This record gives sequence, structure tokens and C-alpha cells, in this order.
Amino acid sequence: MLKLAYCEYATENLKDSGTEALRVFLPATRGYILHDFIHSVKEDNGCDLWRLGPACHVADDFTDEVLLTTPRAEWEMAIRLKDRPDFIGGVIHGDERMTRVTFRLDGRETVPAALKERTAFSTLEVEVDSTGFDPATPQTEVLLHHKTLTFTAEGVTVRQRVEWLGDYALGSSYMAMMPPRKEWTNFYKTDTVSALNPIKEEHISATEKTEELYLCGDTYGFSMCIPRYLSGVEGNRYLITDNGGGSYNKMYFVLAHGGAVRAGDVWETETRYCITVLEKEV
Repeated sequence: MLKLAYCEYATENLKDSGTEALRVFLPATRGYILHDFIHSVKEDNGCDLWRLGPACHVADDFTDEVLLTTPRAEWEMAIRLKDRPDFIGGVIHGDERMTRVTFRLDGRETVPAALKERTAFSTLEVEVDSTGFDPATPQTEVLLHHKTLTFTAEGVTVRQRVEWLGDYALGSSYMAMMPPRKEWTNFYKTDTVSALNPIKEEHISATEKTEELYLCGDTYGFSMCIPRYLSGVEGNRYLITDNGGGSYNKMYFVLAHGGAVRAGDVWETETRYCITVLEKEV
């Protein structure tokens, strides 16, 4: 019997400074992959935003949560202005405030609080508009951020657009990230090779003509694919790092922004995330 995807509104026991959340259950070969889509509010760093939070594996009866990705880690956007004390984006770095959010369940507009009962769906789409601010002067608007998240049985797709409001020098920045925990990720590969490589180092980096980064262990697989990014002719630079001893092998694709932007510049990206449950003998 084909399993459906489900979502359910929650206001209790939330992670990542959450005030409310949609718990999104995507079917897996065993049980479901649960994505917590969280409205994070953290006034001390200027965050008020719906965003992707931790992912778990649950049983077919929606119980027995197994944490797969690290809480308080960003997936969507982390942009660094040169010589600033922090990135812009999400609850960890802050300086991003939402201006509009729209939810559509199978094409019909809804609100999260209307989904207090677990509800089956084919497509859940969320559009979020926000403003990013300069971490050095948090009243200064730097960029406009639009993202559309689409949840289906196949995974999560995030389409993003950043419009720059001024001229800025930039540091390393990202609009495709994924934070699988170390206990589930012993190997990695890209879509250019078939063999898995062991994760032996705390920091792995390479540039190649690849669109997909894949990490796995014996039980779970984590795929992050970028069909649209700020790619150069040399391909995409990817990173796998625990950021100095963290609990994850965090995956990144680096934005090839050239080190600077001008007012009116627009970036558009698309990232696809998929977590799979593997057979035990793999």
C-alpha cells in the first residue's frame, strides 16, 4: 500500500527557538522522515522566520523519533558580508526577519493552525519573504530574500532568490546546506563517481562539475542536489566539515559570488534534499 505524506501543526516541545511548527512526515521504506518546519523567533539576534529545522526518522505509527540532523543548524541561507562578525540568515546567525508567509496544501491556501490534526497531502508549498540586515549595523537593510519550499513524498525542494540592496564585499556564503549527524554518516560521494569514500578528515573540500553531494552510513542516506546555483565554469565547490568538532558532518555548496555584489544584483538557486532509509545489510 502506497504511503502518503502528512503534516501536523505543533506548538509544544519545539527546537530551534520555535514558537510554532509544521511537522512534515515524508514516507520512507520504513516509517517516515520527519522534517520540523519551524517558526523560529530569537529577538536577541534579530531572527523571526519560518525555516527548516531538524529531521528525524519515525516508525510507521509516527512514534520512536531518531534524530538524524543536528538542531540549531541552517539549511537554506548563510551569507557573509566581508569583515562582519557573523553571517546573515536563520536562527543561528540571525539578522533575518520575515515580512510575509503563505502556505498552500495541494494548491489551496491555508494556515498552519488549521492543520492541528495530522493531514495527508501530495504537495505542501510554503512561500516566505524576509529582509536581511547588516550584522554590524542591524538597522541597515542589506538584502531581500524570497524562498519557496515544496514538500512531497520525494523530498524537499527549496527555491531561493536574493536581491541585493547595496554594494558589498563578501566572504564565503552558502544557499545549500545540510547537517546530518556523525553517527549516521561514515561515507560520502558526488554524482560524478559511484564509489563511496570514507569520511576520515574533519574538513573535506573539492571543486568539480557536480550537482549532488551524498553522505551515508549503514542506515540512512542524505542527498543534497543543486540543479541551479551560482556555478562557475570550473563547477561547484563543496565542503564537508564538523566546524571544529561539532556533532555533524555538515554539507555545503559554496556560492561562486566572485567576492562582491552590486545593488540590484539578483541570485537565484534551487536545492533538493532527500533523506532515505537504507537496508540494514548495506
